[in-house]
Amino acid sequence: MEYERPMRCAAVLLLSLVACTRAPRPALAVAAAADLTGVLEPLGQEYEQERGVHVAFTFGASGLLERQLEQGAPFDLFLSADTAFAEKAAASGACDGATLAPYATGRLALWQPAGAKPIVDLIELAGLSRVAIANPDTAPYGRAARQALEKANVFRSLGAKLVLAENVRQALQVAQSGNAEAAIVSLPLARAATPGQFQELDADGHAPLVQALVVCRNGRALAEAEAFAARLRSSAVQARLQAHGFGPPP
Repeated sequence: MEYERPMRCAAVLLLSLVACTRAPRPALAVAAAADLTGVLEPLGQEYEQERGVHVAFTFGASGLLERQLEQGAPFDLFLSADTAFAEKAAASGACDGATLAPYATGRLALWQPAGAKPIVDLIELAGLSRVAIANPDTAPYGRAARQALEKANVFRSLGAKLVLAENVRQALQVAQSGNAEAAIVSLPLARAATPGQFQELDADGHAPLVQALVVCRNGRALAEAEAFAARLRSSAVQARLQAHGFGPPP
């Protein structure tokens, strides 16, 4: 009958409206240190395929991310490049201190463009025009870089030659763009940055970079945050982290 067609159309329209108003898939908001970019992005994609939960990463300097948490940023999980900023996030009440746990040990590396004369000793950096590191005040890798330069008695002589980037990933990008002749960054970032050359720096030159995670109270996906944190500390993901250049957690 003729009235069947408009009824069918109405039914299709109703189903479309239901689909449009259906709640979106739950999302897991993760604030993560910039050195984790290469390992976390594929891990997040795998997690989404397995659990149907989209993982949204915000990468940056740990100190800046911690400050955002204090100001109420709705992150579910905080992956800091050191323990201090994770502890600070817990002390502020933004995160749950009972969930704080180490997940890796960071390593420093000196990165140079391909074809550059290799730096054998950090004291040789004084002969370069510009050297990039992350901001020591907000980035744990920047703080470790400064400690390494101080131990090598070259920090003061570099002076204005030091380019302070917002985070360790941006420090690498400064050198890759030609705006610095070398960068002190995380070993995983240096290994992945091709073309280029790098050398791991002596861990005795700086305080240990014990990277720690903590589940946050600002977000809405507590169960997923705990599940993702557990996965990060699983033997399979630990092996992947170490393959990228991280050391095991203490």
